[in-house]
Amino acid sequence: MLLRKLSWSVRVKRILINDAKMSLLVKRYVSIYLAAKSIIAFITPTYDEVIKISCCPSNQPNGRVFFVPHEEQLEPSILGRSYLESRLVVLLAGRAAENLIFGAYGISGMGESDMTFAYFLARDMVFKHGFGRRVGPINLIKDEVDYLNTDENYDQIVGVDQLTTTLGAYDIADLLAAAEAKAYYGLSINYQSIEALSSVLDQKRSIGSREIKKLMESNNVSYMPSPFLAGFTFDSELANIASTTVPTCDYVKEAIRRVKEKMKPYTINLANY
Repeated sequence: MLLRKLSWSVRVKRILINDAKMSLLVKRYVSIYLAAKSIIAFITPTYDEVIKISCCPSNQPNGRVFFVPHEEQLEPSILGRSYLESRLVVLLAGRAAENLIFGAYGISGMGESDMTFAYFLARDMVFKHGFGRRVGPINLIKDEVDYLNTDENYDQIVGVDQLTTTLGAYDIADLLAAAEAKAYYGLSINYQSIEALSSVLDQKRSIGSREIKKLMESNNVSYMPSPFLAGFTFDSELANIASTTVPTCDYVKEAIRRVKEKMKPYTINLANY
């Protein structure tokens, strides 16, 4: 009887240890995702100010980055191309960070809403604002969209011929690919900041703008040269940090090594599933 109780106690202890590790892994995913979005927003010229990051409140596997837009960005009807393109990069930053740190098999579904919103934003840039290189200056969407409200319902494009739709799809793909490439670029040159900010979020449930700014400055954050996507094209090599061809300097490679070393006790080999 005593042996059975001891056996049950050991089993429960193992379960609790595994659950603790899983919780740390989940929080690590959330903290890295939020840190990536915050850093890309922080280093992008003229983009919204990051005033707060909330990570896993009430021990829930989610979080949020709080932004304050500049005065000229409060009116959706006059949002410029630079802001819309910057918004695309911020939306794709979290998923890009997961790919950089956890690899293609380690990408979670946490960025599903950001991916969906990024697609609809790119679609409206092409079919409503006329930013498509192939489709050109044309407006095929009549409904107004509030880009600051992520819960907005979007109507599908109707009454557009197949050729225009196909060309528009290529334009949308180009915008998303360039935004993803720029996100990888911004994260790769600021990997030390990702490590630092995500580590703070691992320990805290929230962090304010003053602490965020101080942390960025202390880690020598590098700013984006421009808010536009011009000059960025997708490069799959940027997503493979194990490759020697990744254009990163020594301190970035060292930061990547430290992040991976820290993740070893909690990493799940998703490739075996």
